Parts: sequence; C-alpha cells; structure tokens
Amino acid sequence: MAGQKLTREQRQELIQKLRAGERQADLTKEYGLTRGTVSYYARQALKPKRQAGVLTKKIAALFEKGLNGREIDEKLKLYRGCAAYHLLRHKAALTMNGASGGPAKTRRRIKPIVLNMETEEADQASRMSSVLDLAWSKLGFEEKLRAIETLEKEK
Repeated sequence: MAGQKLTREQRQELIQKLRAGERQADLTKEYGLTRGTVSYYARQALKPKRQAGVLTKKIAALFEKGLNGREIDEKLKLYRGCAAYHLLRHKAALTMNGASGGPAKTRRRIKPIVLNMETEEADQASRMSSVLDLAWSKLGFEEKLRAIETLEKEK
C-alpha cells in the first residue's frame, strides 16, 4: 500500500485507532505510510469535531429573544461585529439548519425616479452656461474678439 492514497474507510479506521490510543509507529507499518502522514492523521484525530452552525444557531436564538448584535457579542464573548456577521451572511444557513433566521427578510424599497423634464432642461441649461462661462474666462482677449466676430457673421 506504500505510496497509495487511503480510501475514506481506511482514513476513518486509522483515525479511530489513533483515538483509541494505538501507537503511531505501529500504524505507520500497518498502513505503509510515512511518519508525517500518520502524524497528520493523529492531529486530525485529536481535533474536536466541528459542529457546523452551532454558533450561528446560538446567535439566531439570542437574536430571536430580542438581543441586538452588540449584546450577543458580549454575552457569547465574541469579537465585536461577529454576531452581526453571522446574522447578515448566514441567513440561508440558519434556515437550512432549522433556525428561523430572525425576522422575515425585508425587501429593499427602491424609490422610483420621477423626472421633471422642465427642471432637468433648466438644470442642463444652467450647467451648459457654467461650462461656457468657464471656457470664456479661459480665452484670451484676441480669442474673444475672434469668437464674437464669428458669431456676428453667422447671424
């Protein structure tokens, strides 16, 4: 078996044997693995199993009781904003894991844009006038004379 990957069943069996207290050296020979690989699985065996969503469920339960994010952070001794993070970003996980996910998600209201064309045209004329005033202020005396002559010829 040297050089081959372990199957899922073999990995689980190896981890169970490590948890039962079997020596790493014995398991290295039995499975044909390197010391480093068995050491890796030994660390995996010692890690507590993560319970996905436990923190999120606790936060949701406290939120449903009426606590706000800051109060939940203090009660669970979390970093500031941690409860808000879970409440905002894990609503889908909350509903899948059986928690209600807090109050029903409110839809964002979008204000309709109502254009008043007279106001828009006046604003546009005002902006254009400002641009022309700025351009006029940048022109030199001779350029202004030429511009005036050109405008008078076009009339």
